[in-house]
Amino acid sequence: MGIDDPKRRNSTKTQIERYLKKDILPILGIIPIEKITLRDIQQVLRKVENRGALSIAEKLRCWLIDIFRHAMLDGLIKTNPTTDIGFLALPKPAPKNNSHLEMQDIPRFLIALSRYPGDIQTKLALKLLLLTGGRPGELRFSKLEQFDLDNQVWTIPAGEIKQFKRLVNAGHVIPDYVIPLSRQAVNIVRELLSLRYANQPYLLCGRGKPHQPVSENTFNQGIKRIGYDKKLTAHGLRGMLSTALYELDYEG
Repeated sequence: MGIDDPKRRNSTKTQIERYLKKDILPILGIIPIEKITLRDIQQVLRKVENRGALSIAEKLRCWLIDIFRHAMLDGLIKTNPTTDIGFLALPKPAPKNNSHLEMQDIPRFLIALSRYPGDIQTKLALKLLLLTGGRPGELRFSKLEQFDLDNQVWTIPAGEIKQFKRLVNAGHVIPDYVIPLSRQAVNIVRELLSLRYANQPYLLCGRGKPHQPVSENTFNQGIKRIGYDKKLTAHGLRGMLSTALYELDYEG
């Protein structure tokens, strides 16, 4: 798809309108444009950066610069509050375990995943991470009894969740973490169950080692094998989903 492709232009236009509505206008839209200050713009950017969406904050900076340049040219403002906007940016961290894709890149990734040539268990596991938003570690160590397919839920005991384990061990009562399962997710779990060994305690097991969970690097190797090495990681799937849902105005 070329840069001048109409579909791509329309996608960018829709994205700009979405972020104007969700992030810019609620703060700046109530202030006369000639009275907007750098501090007001900082409030917009910090709100986005605080939710970890640094790439989106970078786009907003570029769009705000264009908006106020046009306002200057049209004589709507005498001074441009975006002159020093670059100094407001939080530094983007080097991609590590949380590399993730933008929403417009997700369809192409799904096509690549559907054509995954490797182990069926890895392919199904990646699909399940996408459908549930679960953490890779939670799926790796998930046991068969955690899945109630009749009620379409995956229940993870609080004591097995990293951030709650210390509290549970200290005697605090923490509710179990319940993840709803869509019809597609239930079907994937059923397929994984059909592949299990008779004495397999985990939903996903190591190759030739039914008593052990799948290895830590399995998911990332699967992502690498379909051509997304350094573009996406298993940990980044949650960030990708979170960003996409926000862009779609999901408030759940």
